[in-house]
Amino acid sequence: MASFFSSLASSRKNLFIIIFALIAIIVGGVLIFFQVNNLRELNSQIEEEELALEQAQALLARRIGYREKAPEYREFIRQFRVLIPEQPEEDSIFRYFGHLAVEYDLRLVNLNFGERAPNPDQNYISMPLAITMEGNYSSLIRFLNHLYGGQRAIRVDDVSISPTGGTPANISISITAYAFYSPQ
Repeated sequence: MASFFSSLASSRKNLFIIIFALIAIIVGGVLIFFQVNNLRELNSQIEEEELALEQAQALLARRIGYREKAPEYREFIRQFRVLIPEQPEEDSIFRYFGHLAVEYDLRLVNLNFGERAPNPDQNYISMPLAITMEGNYSSLIRFLNHLYGGQRAIRVDDVSISPTGGTPANISISITAYAFYSPQ
């Protein structure tokens, strides 16, 4: 009987060792599973951080490029302020059109400013112009070409031509246009 109890004690000992080994394997497997999941999360976070770093580096590179081009941008702003000044400068518009009329052999008959309507969505105010001139067709073409690349931003919306009572080469010209200014 002693051998039966010793074999029973020995088999119990083996059973405990087997159960303990199984528990250790299961606990080890669970810990490995959690560690693998943590590692995946960390890798995912590393990828997100690397992507954010690349985006930040690209933004920094663009901003450094902007800083390097600052003198060029300042020159563009200066040119735009000439084209679209901060004040309406109606007198300067009268002189500008008078000068262009003489330069392109036209006669400025009338120049009227219309009602200004500020648009809150835009950073400038449009000044409607009604211009009446007399001259010939080739002078008108040269005049309009000059307005396209001139000293002041002028948008021509409509040009109407009609013969005058004088020589056939003379025409009456009505122009609907807009000049602009941008109060700061």
